Amino acid sequence: MIKKIPCLILALLTVLSFAVPAFGDGAPAEPAAVSAETDKLPAPAIGEVSCTAQGAKIAWSAVPGAAKYRVYYKTASGWQRIAETGANTLIWVGAKSGATYTFTVRAFDAAGQGGYYDAVGRVLSYVAAPVIAQAECAANGVRLQWNAVAGAAGGYRVYYKTASGWQRIGDTTGTSLLWTGAKSGERYTFTVRVLAGDKKSFLSAYDTVGRTMTYLAPPVLRQVSCADGGVRVQWDAVAGAAQYRVYYKTASGWQRIGDTAGTSLLWTGAKSGERYTFTVRCLAADKKSFTSAYDTAGKSLTYIAAPKIKNAVSTAKGMELTWDAVAGAARYRVYLRGPNGWDKLGDTTGTSFTWADARDQVGYVFTVRCLSADGKRFTSAYDTAGYAAVYAFQATRPLDNLGRVSGLSQGNRGCCLATSFSMAANLILGWDKYGPYDWTAPGSDAANVGPNTKLAGSDGYTYKVNISAAASVDDLRAIIDRSLADGCPIIIPVHNLSTANTHFVVAVGYDETLGEYLIADPAVAGGPMTSAAVPIKSNRNMSLGNKNGTLTYISFTRSQA
Repeated sequence: MIKKIPCLILALLTVLSFAVPAFGDGAPAEPAAVSAETDKLPAPAIGEVSCTAQGAKIAWSAVPGAAKYRVYYKTASGWQRIAETGANTLIWVGAKSGATYTFTVRAFDAAGQGGYYDAVGRVLSYVAAPVIAQAECAANGVRLQWNAVAGAAGGYRVYYKTASGWQRIGDTTGTSLLWTGAKSGERYTFTVRVLAGDKKSFLSAYDTVGRTMTYLAPPVLRQVSCADGGVRVQWDAVAGAAQYRVYYKTASGWQRIGDTAGTSLLWTGAKSGERYTFTVRCLAADKKSFTSAYDTAGKSLTYIAAPKIKNAVSTAKGMELTWDAVAGAARYRVYLRGPNGWDKLGDTTGTSFTWADARDQVGYVFTVRCLSADGKRFTSAYDTAGYAAVYAFQATRPLDNLGRVSGLSQGNRGCCLATSFSMAANLILGWDKYGPYDWTAPGSDAANVGPNTKLAGSDGYTYKVNISAAASVDDLRAIIDRSLADGCPIIIPVHNLSTANTHFVVAVGYDETLGEYLIADPAVAGGPMTSAAVPIKSNRNMSLGNKNGTLTYISFTRSQA
């Protein structure tokens, strides 16, 4: 009988060992199986395990008499405690995306006595909610980027928020998406969610706050054109843009030109004949950040500067306009400002143009514009102000001025013009005040003057004597024209083809009918010339220059006395 007592005690202890709800909190041992005892707290029934934006969510039913709950997940070595809570839910932020977890929950009473638990637990394959790392304005829409999520078998679905909820944009298996449906100036909030492989369900939650941005489209270049003074870059206004920054492309990248709040900019740093590519980007009001992308292709232009007329000379043939050559220009078109705008005068490939229809003592305004080689399109802008000049050419004015130079008059007969001279010798000038073309041979009344001599004129000007040589007959003709236009006398060499003699005459005008210069010639056969001036190459058969080709001439520079 005694021998049977230890056996009964052993059997009783074995039964009691299964009834005690032993649970190794934090220990590797798993909890004991649920006992049939009714004085212990029952195992909470887990109603939900799900993925949230913050982590894995476990929810269970409340247990009467429970003061708190302890949540566990299973590891290879047993149950691992996650946390305690007095609520019926817990979000575990330590879950790793792509991992599968088994969870269970145990209730504790106010005395700290633990109850039973579900030894099987609830299983969840946790997939984290994608977090948008960047939302930026791209060249043709909004570009969203997020980090890859482990366990994202079916890819991702992207949304933007509307007043009625989240609106689907599109799906992708990558980690970025370009949305081309955004409107410039609008503010958007975006989020991303992981899809199942069949794309019919979701594997993750999503960021309910999302990523917010204001989309600004890149400025669209409307025109880049050659302007008076530089290149004008113009673009369409961008809704929501506070400022714009303009660039031109170099070999090393985009070079900043300048900023503006408007929709155009004039760049004065361009070099004529060079080709440039331009682009524009939106700036924040403080200019510390960009608020849009930019057109990476840009808009290109070969810049041709607007020609600038530098001189307008009244010549016997008309108003002669000159300007500097423009790099890259093939042709030029000359204009006269009329009552209704600019009127075309003619085209040229050179850098000068003579307008034959100018009238004496009439003021005009001219401008020049570059043309393509075929003359069908303009390649530059033009000087909108133009160049103003008065055409002032009178045939007798230079001769009259010569008569007013007091240093050339002595005695009753005045002085005379030498029929020959050398560059080194003094110049002997003669003038008879009793006849505008009555020249006499050198005599006692002659005035001896040399190069750079300054003569006081009775007209309030000072006349300096210049002795120079022209490079060619054409150059000498241009020099004569300028002297006549300036109201200054000019003494030129002429060669008589009949007598083979060379002597000097005074150019006094231009005969438009004959197309020849008029001269006052003291070397008229038979005595002084008292008749009207005669043209070169008419009945006198004379040509410009000496017989040996020398084109030495005497001119006068007039200045204020």
